[in-house]
Amino acid sequence: METLKGLPLVEDVTKPVPDAVTAYYKDTFAKGTGEFGTFTMQDFLGSAIGTVTKNSIQNIVATLRNMNISALSSLYNQMLLTVQGAYNDPLYPPQIIIPSGPAAGTYANGNAAFTSGLIPAANTLISNLISTYPSATTSLNNSTNAICNQYVYEYANQTKAGLAFADLVSGSQQSTISFMSGLASAGLDTQIGGQSSYLSSIANAATEAGQAILGSLREGRNNTLMDKT
Repeated sequence: METLKGLPLVEDVTKPVPDAVTAYYKDTFAKGTGEFGTFTMQDFLGSAIGTVTKNSIQNIVATLRNMNISALSSLYNQMLLTVQGAYNDPLYPPQIIIPSGPAAGTYANGNAAFTSGLIPAANTLISNLISTYPSATTSLNNSTNAICNQYVYEYANQTKAGLAFADLVSGSQQSTISFMSGLASAGLDTQIGGQSSYLSSIANAATEAGQAILGSLREGRNNTLMDKT
């Protein structure tokens, strides 16, 4: 029989699991959206199926449709035309001539057109829109922040998991076979955002391969049910 003698850091603890240890595991393993903070597929790759981003983008589109942004849209189009060279002075190509709108004028070059004309004009129009549509502005900012926060959240989780997309090998036969072999087990992970719901969302049910994935997920669940009978 052996004791913890000589191991004071674990022998003299005042509770079964010290707070520092609990905090570490909570921070590392319990910040997911699954039960008890467990991580799910959507916590790593949720944007691919529209987790948070889909509703946020839909809200942005709906909000913009209720705002009069025609002047700003026109100015953005002029920015594009400037980059494409549509406003280049044919007699003196470096010179830019914007014929109309809030940034109308002649500029020495493209950089000057943006810094002295187009960007200041855009800032003015945006400030006017903020004053005219304060509630819509708040909604747009909230939706945009939600999208950015989701990207940051997923990237942080991918980093913790050691996921490096640059190291992945496209068309790897071993990875493909491993994925196929694990589909039945993935079908058992039926929690929201888990493997089953995630794969069901990205599988293209209009193709044979997509339907085969869905069928394999169902097979896994069926096998479990039959084992219980």
